[in-house]
Amino acid sequence: MKKGMLVIGNRGWIKTEREIRVAISTNEDVSNKGAYLNLMLQLNKIARHAKGVSVNKTLPQYYNHMDLFCRFVADNYNLKTLANIQNKHLVDYVSERQSEGKSASTIKNDLAAIRYFHDQIPNPRYQLSSNQILKENYNEFHLERRRFGGVDRRPSELEYQALVTLAQQSNSPSLALIIMLCREQGLRVHEAVRLSRLDAEKALREGLSNC
Repeated sequence: MKKGMLVIGNRGWIKTEREIRVAISTNEDVSNKGAYLNLMLQLNKIARHAKGVSVNKTLPQYYNHMDLFCRFVADNYNLKTLANIQNKHLVDYVSERQSEGKSASTIKNDLAAIRYFHDQIPNPRYQLSSNQILKENYNEFHLERRRFGGVDRRPSELEYQALVTLAQQSNSPSLALIIMLCREQGLRVHEAVRLSRLDAEKALREGLSNC
C-alpha cells in the first residue's frame, strides 16, 4: 500500500496484484487475461475506499461477486474500464449465471454487488437500471422470485400495502418512503438508506428515477 493512502477498515480480503496474476496463470477459464487484470486492479482501487456496507461481511461478499463479473465482461466484451458497465452487460450476465444453474438468490446478490461498486465509481459513463426496468426493456431478462428454504418470501400486494400503512402510522413515517423506494427501484434497505439528497436531486435532474 502506498504511503499516505487511506484505507477504511481492515480489508485483507482484497486480492493483491500478485495473487491476481497467479490466479490468472493457473486458471484456464480466464481467456482475456489482460482485460481481467486491468478490471480487477480498478476494482481493488474502488474497494479500498468503498463504504456504506459492512467491511467485514457484505463488502468481501460483494467483492467476490464482482470478481466473477469482471471475468465475464473481460472475456465476452473485452471491457477495459468499470466505468463503462451498462445494462446489456447485466442482462447477459444474468443469462450466463442462469445457464450455470445459479439460484435467483445468488443472481440477485450478483446484481446487488455490481450496482454497489458501480455506485462507487466517480463518473460512470452509464446508469444502471433497476431489475424491474430491465425486465420491461429486455425480453430475455427475468428473475424468479427469491426463495428461502424453498418458500417464496416476497410479500403479496396486500401485505405490502399493509406494511406501508403501518410504517406511515409509526413514529417514523419516513420508513414508508424507504419501503416504497426499495420496491419500485429494486433497492436493498442499505442501498436506500444511504441515498443522500444530492443523489436524489441528481436523479431528478437527469431523469434517472424512472430508468
